[in-house]
Amino acid sequence: MNILSPIQQILIVESDSAESEGIRPLLDTLRIRCRSAKTAVEAIKALQDHHFDVILSCPDAPDTEALPLLAQLAHMAPNTPILLLKKAGERTDTPTSVNIWETLDCPIVVERLEGALARVAVTLAAKQQITTLQEQLSNALAPPPIVGSSEEMVALLEGIEDAAFSDQPTLLFGEAGSHRESIARALHDLSAQRAGPFTTLAYESSQTHPPLSKQENRSFLESFLQATQTAAGGTLFLSNIERLSLEEQSEIFQFLERKELQDPSCTSEAPLPRLVASTNLDLHHEVQAASFLKELNDRFELNRLTIPPLRERREDIAILADHWSRVFSQTHGRVVWGINEQAMAHLVSHSWPGNLRELEAVIRVAVSRCNSDHIAPTDLPLDLFDCPGSEDPSQTDSKRFDLKSSRQRAETQTIRRALEQTNENRTHAAKLLNISHRALLYKIKAYGI
Repeated sequence: MNILSPIQQILIVESDSAESEGIRPLLDTLRIRCRSAKTAVEAIKALQDHHFDVILSCPDAPDTEALPLLAQLAHMAPNTPILLLKKAGERTDTPTSVNIWETLDCPIVVERLEGALARVAVTLAAKQQITTLQEQLSNALAPPPIVGSSEEMVALLEGIEDAAFSDQPTLLFGEAGSHRESIARALHDLSAQRAGPFTTLAYESSQTHPPLSKQENRSFLESFLQATQTAAGGTLFLSNIERLSLEEQSEIFQFLERKELQDPSCTSEAPLPRLVASTNLDLHHEVQAASFLKELNDRFELNRLTIPPLRERREDIAILADHWSRVFSQTHGRVVWGINEQAMAHLVSHSWPGNLRELEAVIRVAVSRCNSDHIAPTDLPLDLFDCPGSEDPSQTDSKRFDLKSSRQRAETQTIRRALEQTNENRTHAAKLLNISHRALLYKIKAYGI
């Protein structure tokens, strides 16, 4: 590896053309691009138009009577290393605000120049590595876009990571109210398309799929084309894909097969988006019922993620409820610190047919009703107690709630012991616990370790 690789371009600020031209071949030998400026005005213009990794500058220039040249350069590029070019016998009065990395005597010797640039390059590489590590740490410890620490959710999150690194279309299967769009956004944020837009195209048509007229099919094609152009280079999320007619499904399939729309009016050369679709129906059954195109389903099956319903991951209910109580207490201007044990027992015992959407709505109502610092059973909607499938929390579900608390305490203690044994090295602790690194990070965040 070339040690000078962090240095791609240098600005030479030297009023002496002969001296400047003498440095150019030396930089060419080191395979570093350079630009020259004879005056402060030219130098400032160059810094405004381009990024430079290093500045090689003489102490002063003819047009710097009001403010010294080096001070101007440092003001324009405060994070760019400056190497001072000094002629024999030349006096330099460097402003105290300017940090000169090194001084090079003229005429420049290639070995001296290469040594100075190598030292700068090592520092630049270290700073770049620190910045990268800080970004990775920030991303790892940031609040997760999907709240939950159950085994089912950890498995889903790992599946999202795997799917994000694929360019294949992805299908999200989950019941109504399971926040499928949030999952799609999380996938987009991890994918190579994350710098591009995230666009949603929802289908609200009838599920009976009558044959489309030419005008109706054209209308769909135009809306789909517009969506692909809006989402160019990003992700296009097709919500409720089971509601598409067979003709519309065929258009989607042709797009996936040929990476183009069968529309002669489209002349755009913008990058095509990645497709992520969602459904709450078993598409295998829809295929057997001749309501869904087998070829399209086969394409989506290559990258399918199943979102577990809330009733199958009850250990996440407490985390989700606390999360939304904090969110809504802020938006409603209330002081609600959490949910008391009796109210939480009712939440855990509920069957949640509306999944996350229902829980979110319940906590929103409870926060608006709450007149103390903790949500009580009297703050919960009455239909939460009358819904079929819910049980008396004082009976069998109290054991489930206690089991969840016991499991959390046991996991917290085990994670802390693993962290102590590995000197707080989370990567090694994850291996010791036989779980993924991301799963450990989520549990640390959820349990407040």
